[in-house]
Amino acid sequence: MGNVISCQFKWSQENKSELVKCVENYDLLQNLLSVLENICNNYPEESKTEFKKMIKWKTIHITPNTFVNSSNYIINKDSTKNNNVLVYSTKLQKNGSPLFTLENDSSSSDEATYIARTCTLEQINAILKLADDKKLIELQNMVKGIL
Repeated sequence: MGNVISCQFKWSQENKSELVKCVENYDLLQNLLSVLENICNNYPEESKTEFKKMIKWKTIHITPNTFVNSSNYIINKDSTKNNNVLVYSTKLQKNGSPLFTLENDSSSSDEATYIARTCTLEQINAILKLADDKKLIELQNMVKGIL
């Protein structure tokens, strides 16, 4: 599914992991967001279906503070005991792992860069709602992450 979605976008010739800033990509992101919200609102059980592989993306807008007022996520006060995971969902996969995790990006020299992972449309939709006015940027980062 990721390849079907990502092949619709226009990608940079210089950097194959960067989207071109253009009206077509903006429209695709808006449409993707609309479809995602529609699926989650009209087919809530289907939106809980777990992907075979988690989607992983880099983010600077989703931080541990994003989850302070959300009862659906736990902020891990001692991330060294839990594989550097800073935030995780209270909802679990069938294998017992969280449906969503947020951790420090150890490959980045910038402290404010994180790696987010999730495996359901329901969680993607929830994270995008928490991203508020940055939801299109986060959705773009997710699309880049499924390559």
